Order: sequence, then structure tokens, then C-alpha cells
Amino acid sequence: MKQHLRSVCCALFTLAVASPLGAQDDPDPQLRVGDGDEAVLSWFGAAGRTFFVLHTSDLLDWDYLPAITLGAGGQYELGTPGDQPFSALRLQFTDQPTSDPVADDFDGDWINNWLEITLFHTDPFDPATYGVLDRHRDADGDGVSDFMAYLFGMEATTDTDGDGLTDGAELAAGTNPLDPDSDHDGLADGEDAAPLTPLTTSGGAVSSLQILTPLAE
Repeated sequence: MKQHLRSVCCALFTLAVASPLGAQDDPDPQLRVGDGDEAVLSWFGAAGRTFFVLHTSDLLDWDYLPAITLGAGGQYELGTPGDQPFSALRLQFTDQPTSDPVADDFDGDWINNWLEITLFHTDPFDPATYGVLDRHRDADGDGVSDFMAYLFGMEATTDTDGDGLTDGAELAAGTNPLDPDSDHDGLADGEDAAPLTPLTTSGGAVSSLQILTPLAE
């Protein structure tokens, strides 16, 4: 599905607001210093529009703040701690239809938007943030994807299904780390020389009958 994304950037060091991509009919977001020196970003949330806020300290690398807001035609604001090294905030929004933008999966990578911005630190609008599908990314290089580790509590050195092979070895071999007998042939994956190939037979049993008779004199 084509994404319709726009963003508005607010510089904290000048408290200036720039909105070259902002919607023309909506008022520009505003930035102020709140109590405790925190930066407070406020904006008008058009009904049906989903808003994300990103921050940066160098204007090069941007990260999402843990906030997702579904607009309902009112005013919204988000405060950030004053001791954070933010130099700019970016208000990002999409008109993609949704009733629950937190649990929804805008980019179709099997990871909901909230987990993308708070746990996996991936882009909820890009299914391959780091060049591989987000659900296949293995940030620590242990052989188990971050998504599988989260979903099933897997670690590369554990054997979740008790078949004699570690989860990392199973994922590398293509067997199922949650099924001790991936090909369902009656042999555990750790004992099966071909754990992805079921045992085959000739199709029927073969019997023989031997009759012994006295030797002719």
C-alpha cells in the first residue's frame, strides 16, 4: 500500500518551526519550553491522521520517541525531558486508515508500529529498515532474529523444542525450532540425518517363504 507521509521539523536550539511539507489547511506545530526546561511540541491533530515524533541530536540520525497519536480534530502536545541532547524534533504523520495505530502494522513486516519504535528501533514505514526485512534482522549476530527472540524467548544457545539442536542451529538449517520433528518422520531433528526429508518406503512390505525339502538321493 502506498504510504502518504509528511513531516514537520522543529529546531530546539532556535525554537523555530519550519513546515515545508506541512498540510496547508492545518496550523503549524509550535515548540515551547515547559516547566523543568523540557521541550514541548504542540500540534493540531486532524481527524484520522496518525502522528509520530522523531528526535535527533545531530540532524543526521533520527529516532522515534515512544508516542503514537491518532488525531481526532484537537490539539495535542508531547514533552521531552530537558536533559536530553535533542537538537530538533520532527513531527511525522500519515493518512493511512487505521483504528488502532499502536497495534497496527503500517509497513506489513509482521511487527506492530509500537514495537518498531520502542523495542526494535526500526522504521514503521519501511519493512527493511536496515536492508533486510525487519523481522529477519539479527542485531546481535547470534543466529536468532530479534523478532523471533522477542516472540518466543529464543536464544541462539537454547533448545526450545528439546530436539537436540539449538535454536540458532535450527534457524540456520531451516528446521523449526519450535517443533522437535520438523519433517514429521518420527525422528527428532537432532537424530535425523535429513531433518527436512521425511522417511520414504517402497510402498509395501515384502515377504518370502522358504520351503526346505529333502535332497534327492
